[in-house]
Amino acid sequence: MRINRLFSGLSVAVLLAFVPVITADDDGGGDDGGGDDAYNDGNDDAYHGYNADDDDPDGEINWGKKSMLPRSCINYGGKDVIVFSMFSNSFNQCSDTPDETYYVSVPTFTQAYIYQKELMAEDTGDDWYAPDVSQYVNCVAYNDVYLQIACSSNANGIAVNVYTDNACTKADDDSEINGTFDISDIQVSF
Repeated sequence: MRINRLFSGLSVAVLLAFVPVITADDDGGGDDGGGDDAYNDGNDDAYHGYNADDDDPDGEINWGKKSMLPRSCINYGGKDVIVFSMFSNSFNQCSDTPDETYYVSVPTFTQAYIYQKELMAEDTGDDWYAPDVSQYVNCVAYNDVYLQIACSSNANGIAVNVYTDNACTKADDDSEINGTFDISDIQVSF
């Protein structure tokens, strides 16, 4: 996976922004299932770096201390991308000035978003499963056309778009299929 810093050629090697890190207080190592003693080590928070500063001496970012705010879905450089900002965790963190603004391809963002929803459902014991429309994260043949999740025509969200080629690069705006897929389970608010 690749995240790009907006308007620059830099890339970040890790897309952990979509996988939250749950911090826990040490409960003294008891076996009651609480706290952070999953490895029978009362110091595993420190071992895993969950309580580390945002920027550690190695220059790595602690993504567990960041919040993400999707901004828009745009066509940038000929590709549909989702622009999002990263904020340091604090009170009203997404109303302050962002630390950085990035963009990532719509399929990459959507895959990470679906994975995150699955993890959250698993943590809460819910029976949430990826909806059928998630099969269109990648370019998929459908009758005589091809389908893929991309930016909606009004750039206010994502949609299943129709294409004439197997790389999903040539939009078929006249197709009768446009707008017929329910993506409400994976729609991101901008």
